[in-house]
Amino acid sequence: MINEATWLRPNLLPSPSQQQLLHNLVTELKQVIEGDVRFDEVSRSLYATDASPYEIKPYGVVIPKSVADISHTLKLAKQYHLPILMRGGGTSLAGQTVGEAIIIDVSKYLTNILEFNAEEAWVKVEPGVVRDQLNAFLKPYKLQFTPDVSPTNRANVGGMVANNSAGTRSIKYGKTVDQVISMRVMLTDGSMVEFKALDEKALKAKQNQQDLEGEIYRKVDALIHEHEADIRAIFPKVLRRVGGYNLDEFINNQPFNLAKLISGSEGTLAMILDVTLRLYPIPTKQCLVMLHFAKLVDALKATQYINRHQPSAVEIFDAELFRLGLANPSLKPLLGWLNGTPEAVLMVEFDGETEAEMLKGLKSLETDVEVAALSYHAHIAYEAKEQAEILDFRRKGLGIYATIKGDEKPTPFVEDAAIPVENLPYYIPEMLALCQRLGVRAVLYGHASVGVLHLRPLLDLKTDKGIRLYQRISEESFKLVKKYGGSWSGEHGDGLIRSYQNKNLFGDKLYGAFCELKAVFDPENLMNPGKIVHAAPMTENLRYGESYQAPFAPAKTYFDFSQEEGFLGAVELCTGVGACRKVGTGVMCPSYMATREEEHSTRGRANILREAMTGRLPGGLTSQEVYDALDLCLECKACKSECESQVDMAKVKYEFLQQYYDVHGVGWGARAVANTARIAPLGSLLAPIANALLPLKSIRLLIETLTQVDKRRILPSYTAESFAKWFKKQPKTTQGKKVALYADTWTMYNEKAPGQAAVKVLEACGYQVELIPYTCCGRPLISKGLLKEAKVQAEQSLDRLYDYVLKDIPVVGLEPSCIASFQDDYRDLVPSEKAEAVGKHIKMIDQFLAKAWTSGEFDPKKVFHKSTTKLMLHGHCQQRAIMGTKNSMALLNWISDEVKEVDSGCCGMAGSFGYSHYDLSMQIGEQRLFPAVKTHQSKANSHTAACGFSCRHQIKDGTGYQAKHLIEILAEALKTP
Repeated sequence: MINEATWLRPNLLPSPSQQQLLHNLVTELKQVIEGDVRFDEVSRSLYATDASPYEIKPYGVVIPKSVADISHTLKLAKQYHLPILMRGGGTSLAGQTVGEAIIIDVSKYLTNILEFNAEEAWVKVEPGVVRDQLNAFLKPYKLQFTPDVSPTNRANVGGMVANNSAGTRSIKYGKTVDQVISMRVMLTDGSMVEFKALDEKALKAKQNQQDLEGEIYRKVDALIHEHEADIRAIFPKVLRRVGGYNLDEFINNQPFNLAKLISGSEGTLAMILDVTLRLYPIPTKQCLVMLHFAKLVDALKATQYINRHQPSAVEIFDAELFRLGLANPSLKPLLGWLNGTPEAVLMVEFDGETEAEMLKGLKSLETDVEVAALSYHAHIAYEAKEQAEILDFRRKGLGIYATIKGDEKPTPFVEDAAIPVENLPYYIPEMLALCQRLGVRAVLYGHASVGVLHLRPLLDLKTDKGIRLYQRISEESFKLVKKYGGSWSGEHGDGLIRSYQNKNLFGDKLYGAFCELKAVFDPENLMNPGKIVHAAPMTENLRYGESYQAPFAPAKTYFDFSQEEGFLGAVELCTGVGACRKVGTGVMCPSYMATREEEHSTRGRANILREAMTGRLPGGLTSQEVYDALDLCLECKACKSECESQVDMAKVKYEFLQQYYDVHGVGWGARAVANTARIAPLGSLLAPIANALLPLKSIRLLIETLTQVDKRRILPSYTAESFAKWFKKQPKTTQGKKVALYADTWTMYNEKAPGQAAVKVLEACGYQVELIPYTCCGRPLISKGLLKEAKVQAEQSLDRLYDYVLKDIPVVGLEPSCIASFQDDYRDLVPSEKAEAVGKHIKMIDQFLAKAWTSGEFDPKKVFHKSTTKLMLHGHCQQRAIMGTKNSMALLNWISDEVKEVDSGCCGMAGSFGYSHYDLSMQIGEQRLFPAVKTHQSKANSHTAACGFSCRHQIKDGTGYQAKHLIEILAEALKTP
């Protein structure tokens, strides 16, 4: 229950009982809202932050299913005198989407594309549509919604409009406001109106209306006429100006369109119900020129010269970004084009409908002597794959900086200034000099083409010194922005960070006009108050602050979190950028993709953990609320590789579970799954009986009662002859280099075919195979959080495998999650030189064979047949995160010319997860994997490869088709000796 002392504002709400008023409000909302009404403490914590440095708990959250739900929420908010705040993906960097308000989250249900006209190139959408999903819909028509913001795979269109977002190609396409044709909005009196371009006659008709809409039209027109001279003189003369309100959209004979005013208003004037957007053709040709500069200032000087060649984008990367990128396993492969150690690189993009059109700008740039004199190297990327990798690296730049070690983190607050390009060589050095004088490091990247360089000072906002520097640098930066004729906000908006300077930037008269504008739209100041006008000091409501403490953080952990600066530090790695909220691509975050619930995103879990450890969530770290928030984490480890900040929620969950068990004990279900390795030998010994009993409904019901394994699942059958017994009976070759095969529990006792295939393939490639005496890696214990027992198991496994390190005998395994235990988990569970050595030594079989091939140890052409078999690879989650699937794809290409890797996300089984969370597990599989398998397997002579034991079982349960381990498919393609 919400603490009434922190919930209601007594000066606005009548007595007698604030608690009763809260109860009444929630009761009334639930009676009329079709969607979700959540005023519990967990939900308030989930929506208290965005990607900014701020944290403000809302009163509660409404997740509407319809416009009617929004209308009902507004009506009751007015009745109770409570502000409202519409929110989408919550990726705001300036704090626009946090506030003491009723949050209206449109991202779950209001995601429809309402109308589309390909011939006229426009589309009408609801505010919760994700930008990338919209463009996926438009792609077959060769059209696009152009603002390409960094969080493009989770940014909601409504939020992009409210923020007036831009992105990399604004030099060609402009900002979001330039793409807005019209919109339907809800005004504060509950009326729904359409704002669109009006001619003079239509405008007069609107002004004659005797309602709120008419009053708004009259007031806006009057303000424009009254302040036109100041608008022309004072508004910054840069393309990327999103601060204040867009009064400059109503001069220079532009059509009178209030949709342009709502754009960039950050939800302070009206609520967007739908928006009609202008679309542009997708260029068919594109190339990137990566210009390297020995000095940052040379790159800044070159930008104005580059712009005259009409590029579609010019982006800057700094040396720190490259240093961090090269240290990140998932990002290093994207930097193959990097030459030397430049202080800066400018990514220059040219595109066109034809190759000649694209090459025109490129050839012109190549002959520019002023650019050539400043740059020392130019790498041209013509291939789509390389371009995609470069653009992916650029988009992830925001989160990469969060991996900088130490309490001082790159902080967004002065990063959004838009400076005339010709003044960049002066402004940026002065900003860097300012930071240097104050003893502050800074990082830099962004949109050089339009003078928006995201400079981020590294500050520790948990200290008084850090907060004072935060304010000092902000104030000094603002003076420089004015000095060089820039805009204080170029694309990230005003929010809680920059609104406080709007009066100083625009002057008393224009700021007064902004206040009058706000008052006519929102006379009760209920629409996202405190943004753009009437702002609080920028140092209020910081997420951390000098008094920030975490009394419920564990004093001792079972995993080593020293690299993350403690368990709390591992959680605080999450900056809130919301990469875990992407949908339709990649693995992270499987549960969020299925439920579209903030609680089921990595960001949501991190917020709940942080709130619990700081005492802001009752019950502390080991509360049931935290357990529930983490329960649907599949431990896929995708966040470790796909999150730019490298948040490892799987590791955090393992640790949390052991801490939870220390207080509450271990349940039967967790204990049963964790001890799979002890049960498996017995199951194999009794295989005929066990295999006959497991499918029976009565047995499945009993198992569900005892262990929470859903009765709709049939547990894996056992093999009567273990893999070790089979191996012992096989004739052994004495030729070739020795290789030790690590057989996991599943291969040993449940499904020995992959092990048999591995022996055949390794011997055919010229190796002697030695079977390592069976020992479980402890993966089930780790996954279920029984870390005390897992440590013992890990140490035993390391002792056994370390002998092979000393003998220099390669060790190969078959199960991705088991090999991930050695390569990843052990290094933190039992940190030691032995763990490091074994982790580097052991390899998945695809890793081993790929390296042996490239080292010249064997020739695949002499070992395998190549056929017309169509092969599709589904990568195991932890394989993708820790090892990657590049080697698997290389091996499959040995035997077929028709190989593809499906972007299938997580299969949904994730070890034991799918056995106890059946419905969600199948929902995850149905999103991409199951349809892809069904389509692929419907073709003649097709196979699906899946290295994960649980993946193969999920595919069988979800599609009826049997996938095979990659090594089985390779074994079938062996040439006859």
